[in-house]
Amino acid sequence: MFNMKKSNIFGSISRYSYYFFVNMVYNINYFIINKIKNYTLLLLLCFIGCGFGLQAQTKLSGEIVDKSNNPLPGVQVNLNNGLLQTVSDNAGKFTLTYSDTLQTRNIRFQSFGYKTKTLIADKGQQNMKVILLDSVYSLGA
Repeated sequence: MFNMKKSNIFGSISRYSYYFFVNMVYNINYFIINKIKNYTLLLLLCFIGCGFGLQAQTKLSGEIVDKSNNPLPGVQVNLNNGLLQTVSDNAGKFTLTYSDTLQTRNIRFQSFGYKTKTLIADKGQQNMKVILLDSVYSLGA
């Protein structure tokens, strides 16, 4: 009847070409799957890392003046003994941004020639006016 040769799905490709093709397809699939795994892990780590930055933040701003209501520039402002620090500008204004998860919010104001003052910021407090008093020291006597 019909004289049919046994052949594979590739027609007249040799056995070595077939194995080469199968190996190439396997390597491409292996490469793609590993890249997907790597990028999935990278994305997962990014999402986890971003979650820590999404905590609620409180921005506390204020003004530091002396007893005559003159602004005091260069006053050191420390939150919880130096956890966060800033310095008042030329107009005596300062800004601190901290996490709402802080249990204590002790804010210390100190400047040369003035008494150090420590205040406790209420939860959610956004503005503060601080009056620093002169520290009077006498030399001698």
